[in-house]
Amino acid sequence: MRQNDTALDAIGLFQEKINRAIEKKGNLKKLFHDIKHKFDDDAQAVLGVAEEFVENHVNIKAVKTNLLSIIKQELKPNSLSDWKIPAKRKRTLLAFRKHLLKNFLTESKPSLYNLSHSTVGQKAKIPRGTYLEFRNGLASVDVRGRYGYINKQRRIVIPLIFQFGMRFVDGVAAVKMKNQWGFINTKGETLVSPRYWDAIPWIKETYIVGIREKKKKKYALVDRNGKFVSPLRFDEIDPSTPTREAPTKVQIDGKWGFMDQNFKMVIPPRFSNCSFFERGQAWVEIRKKKKHITGTIDFKGRFIKEKT
Repeated sequence: MRQNDTALDAIGLFQEKINRAIEKKGNLKKLFHDIKHKFDDDAQAVLGVAEEFVENHVNIKAVKTNLLSIIKQELKPNSLSDWKIPAKRKRTLLAFRKHLLKNFLTESKPSLYNLSHSTVGQKAKIPRGTYLEFRNGLASVDVRGRYGYINKQRRIVIPLIFQFGMRFVDGVAAVKMKNQWGFINTKGETLVSPRYWDAIPWIKETYIVGIREKKKKKYALVDRNGKFVSPLRFDEIDPSTPTREAPTKVQIDGKWGFMDQNFKMVIPPRFSNCSFFERGQAWVEIRKKKKHITGTIDFKGRFIKEKT
């Protein structure tokens, strides 16, 4: 059991180093035949498993060199003394280690796609639950903290290069890169380069986006090409969809009002607080120095019930 525990620990350390190498995307340029003779029989067997995986499943030179270089560092003779196999148990324990490594490499395969755009079109073994529902034939997928898009055949069609990727709506998705949001189409082409600190799909191919105005964070409304559809700037916008029966609440200069689906203020911002409309009514509050009013209003902003 002690040997098995040690092997598990070594695999864990091996996994961490591979992940670091993948993140750095370094090209270490070490060939298998140049380093093979430096290892004992056990290490050579493990190297064989890794090389077989790289050759048969991933056609990316950078991945191969990274993996083999990390194996070289990790399995130097005597660097992990417990990896020395007792003669009586050599065959059994060797098989156990090969099994562990092969499982790790197979499970980690999706993370290798982060290294190159050339992986577009390849089928990814991505577990269910790591991607959002399909919209416009594509789904946003998260692989070790990087987002891209797959089709219904689970093939990568937009590479894993984003910090976050939202669902497609009417052929457009908001994506995050370098802590800024922009828009792409279903071909992965940039419609609006990342420039917003927030982005939320709204209505009529319109997005709520976060902008900076006079060094203050504000919200605005833009179309799929980044063009402003309203001159208004907001402190807050309720992302719920407005309808004919229910305008959406917005905050301007610290006061709440209501805007319809044509981006017009149907009730000017004058409330300290408010709820959304439900069954033709919304709760509102007005706070002044010597006055405190609460009650419900109709769609024209008239009080139905008022309490001071």
